Amino acid sequence: MMNQTGALWQYLGTFVLYTLGAVGLIYGAYFYARRSSGFLSGGSAKVSPEMPTLEVESSLPLDPRNTVYVIRSGSERFLIAASGEETNLLSKLEPLASEVAVEEIPVVTETERLEPWYATPPVARALPRRQGFGARFAQSIQWIVSSRMK
Repeated sequence: MMNQTGALWQYLGTFVLYTLGAVGLIYGAYFYARRSSGFLSGGSAKVSPEMPTLEVESSLPLDPRNTVYVIRSGSERFLIAASGEETNLLSKLEPLASEVAVEEIPVVTETERLEPWYATPPVARALPRRQGFGARFAQSIQWIVSSRMK
């Protein structure tokens, strides 16, 4: 006959063994589902090159639950409204001007850039390494003051 301590250890041992087995089965099912279809990992199905894909061109949140999207499928564009409960097609959009005809873009010449008042002129040489922290700090304060005086 077994005493109470031996029965308790036998019960705990079988409990741990069955719990580990159940966790192993759950992990195995999760791993198999993830590997076979991309179901739980967020993977997508393989897309053939001929099949058009959907792309979100832009989105505009109207409030926390309502959003308007511009969706592209190949050369077509759609305006779609999505809320927490439903999705509605608002309209089919016209193609972009860049897709309809190629226009010449005027060349803009670069103008002279003005430096801001706080810009410091480039330093011709680096600070010597022999200066201590105090001397470098004083030099930086002098640069700041001189740049604001201009």
